[in-house]
Amino acid sequence: MIDQDFGVNLIEINTNPCLETTCPILSKIIPRMLDNAFKIAIDPIFPPADLNFKRGSKSISINLFRLVFD
Repeated sequence: MIDQDFGVNLIEINTNPCLETTCPILSKIIPRMLDNAFKIAIDPIFPPADLNFKRGSKSISINLFRLVFD
């Protein structure tokens, strides 16, 4: 999808997405993807009570996702 500023966004919709971590690359990508998705979709509605809260085993400071529809 291309927005009004000619930014390109990849939109993917799966009826049954596979979140198996069956290889080292997926073991790295999938937890980060889920953490970033939660930061966008859940944290604005239900923010963590503890500001030092870190989801998962590592803190992920950079979110590569962007909310394109609210």
